[in-house]
Amino acid sequence: MKKALMAVAVSAMFATGASLADTNTPATLSITGTVTDSTIPVACGVSLNTASVNLTGMVSSMKTQGQNVSGGTLVSMSVTGGAQCDQLVNNYGLAYKFVGTPDNADGTVLANTATGDTAAAGVGVGVFSVTGATYSLGANHNAKDTHGFSLALVKLNGQTATAGNVQSTLTVQLDRL
Repeated sequence: MKKALMAVAVSAMFATGASLADTNTPATLSITGTVTDSTIPVACGVSLNTASVNLTGMVSSMKTQGQNVSGGTLVSMSVTGGAQCDQLVNNYGLAYKFVGTPDNADGTVLANTATGDTAAAGVGVGVFSVTGATYSLGANHNAKDTHGFSLALVKLNGQTATAGNVQSTLTVQLDRL
């Protein structure tokens, strides 16, 4: 009798297991990804026609921060890296960005980082288009339409400009659009 009861219990377990197996719910996994073309360049670069510039100006004739300038010191630039980089430029896929320490007035021009008694005060270095329009630091400028920029000393808004030495650094970087 015990053996018969045990056989019935084991049979019931198998029957229950089989019926549960029929009601299992499968799991679904959503997969997304990106396929890239190995011909896309790993790195494009920026080439400038000079590694340094010497800016001079008189306090009385300097434009004020935010004003357009005529003249300035022109720096030519181009994208390097080969045919794929050229294609990115032609398809509006790359932009130049001007990066540096911003001034302490409006934050739109490069700060004068010269220090000491001989440093100019209330003066910064403005970055401008080749036509003299102001460029803001950190903004993208399409590489297809931008082949250079100019630099000029400017009076900082709300500050008194004084004569002295000026020092600053500008980094021109590329951003993919």
